[in-house]
Amino acid sequence: MITKHERDIVIEYDVEQWSKEQTATFGLRDLFDVLQLPSMADRQTAINALDKLCKAGVLEADASRPNRWSYVCDDREVIDWQHADPDNYVRLLWPLSLEAKTRIFHGNIIVIGGVTGQGKTSYIIDLIHRNMDSFKIDLWETDLGEPDTAYKIDKWGYPRDFWKFNMWRWRGNLRLIDPDAITIIDYLQAPDRIWEIGRLISSIKSRILNGVGIICLQRSPDAPFSEGGKYAYRDAQLALNLSFGKCVIAKNRFAEADPDPQADTITYDLVRGEFHPTSSWHKEVKEDNDGRGKGYRP
Repeated sequence: MITKHERDIVIEYDVEQWSKEQTATFGLRDLFDVLQLPSMADRQTAINALDKLCKAGVLEADASRPNRWSYVCDDREVIDWQHADPDNYVRLLWPLSLEAKTRIFHGNIIVIGGVTGQGKTSYIIDLIHRNMDSFKIDLWETDLGEPDTAYKIDKWGYPRDFWKFNMWRWRGNLRLIDPDAITIIDYLQAPDRIWEIGRLISSIKSRILNGVGIICLQRSPDAPFSEGGKYAYRDAQLALNLSFGKCVIAKNRFAEADPDPQADTITYDLVRGEFHPTSSWHKEVKEDNDGRGKGYRP
């Protein structure tokens, strides 16, 4: 269930994006109707968001008509790609050697959709183990507590002071995100209105600067997307679908780095928490009606 703080973040994001699309003055009724804000609490959040945008110089209140605003800020941002270095990317090491198939840049979002109890958190712990000596890692946890986390990590067999990462309870406060860290959220709960998860992920992305955001989501078995559907993958540069024993690349925005982009699937075993591949990356077998598959068989 989405928290009130997360709901407020979604509303603030929607107010800003919708306001910037307006070519004429608009009023509260226009805003409430378009964003479907029936409750007084949601409407007050929207009004507060308008006030913030006015103070930031993005909106201007109409002096002759109360409760009407117009978009006045030219917020164009120059993208100086001609002087950019494509080799200035984040060299994360991934379970199953995923770094050989993509490129992760500063500010990128990665979404990991996992079936409940089938390896999502184990993948995150393995990722932490491979990168904790090179990056500051902040793990924001929704589900696990102290003893269950200790149970999973102790499976690795290392003393507890061997591990180097911060761990906090995730309650939706984006202002606590370190923009330069590897930020992992395990997991982000989908709102009742599933399309809002895309806006929530967009808000998280806006907080990531030199770091990387890794967001875990729940996924139903055999579903092509995680909770939130295609909206959950909209801002992701990389999206993985993880089920026990199989990892599938659902989206790879930088597939140019992949020598074989059609090979989107790999199988694995978990050994003391660590991911060990049991196949090479390959194109997933599609079953015929008689149950026989075509293509690669590991």
